[in-house]
Amino acid sequence: SDHAKSHPNLPGGPVAVSTMASQYIEDSRTHFKQWLDDEALQNPHITEHYKTTISRYYNSHRYATSILSIPLVSRNNGEGMPHPIGCLNIYNNKANILMGDSRNAQFVQLLQPICAYLHDMILLYRETNDMEAS
Repeated sequence: SDHAKSHPNLPGGPVAVSTMASQYIEDSRTHFKQWLDDEALQNPHITEHYKTTISRYYNSHRYATSILSIPLVSRNNGEGMPHPIGCLNIYNNKANILMGDSRNAQFVQLLQPICAYLHDMILLYRETNDMEAS
């Protein structure tokens, strides 16, 4: 959160996990260019090398033109704040796969049961690994 001391979270998965809200990027090529230009004005860690590297990655990436990131968050069971354990990223090689924010919200709602299962499966896997290690 302190721009003077750290790199920012990249849009998409990192922001989805840190805010515990889904992120939809219609066109990563234009989105990241605008985001980098805006971020560079307020964050001294955004150097020309950083901007060039991030821009080059998203301009050349064939599979991540549209990105939908949904955090995998525990259900609030009254034991404190829910916390994310991961993120489901859905990529498409075409821009604007969900055709706007309302469709994005509908699709995220449609995927909530799947995200809940993924969350539970990851927790079970972690618990199993912890028990085997001990």
